[in-house]
Amino acid sequence: MTAGPRGTPEPLSPQVALARRLNLLLDAAAEKRGEAVTFREVKEKLAKHGVGMSRARWFYMKDGTGALVRDKRVLTALCEMFDVDPSFLLDMDSDELPESIQARLDFVKALRASRVQAFALRVRVG
Repeated sequence: MTAGPRGTPEPLSPQVALARRLNLLLDAAAEKRGEAVTFREVKEKLAKHGVGMSRARWFYMKDGTGALVRDKRVLTALCEMFDVDPSFLLDMDSDELPESIQARLDFVKALRASRVQAFALRVRVG
């Protein structure tokens, strides 16, 4: 959410909300496998589902700019690629995260916290 003119929160645009969810999927996949998911991989995996994806469309989907993608075949194929229920990208009214994504986020938070603690100890001791 962003702050409106009077400091009240404004809801995210549907494009930005979709981009945030896509980026959660990409971040979780990158953390799990140790490297980022490339556009080429996305394009190839979607093609196996009979879905085309241009580089421009992919980037505006990830950035939350341009037209809102509502194509159920595209969104469902993306969810299958990341092994999450299609409702994650199709039902934007739900705040529920897929269990696999929530577990990855919890892991990353714990990892970051331990790194901060280790750094603080090194600074304090050193």
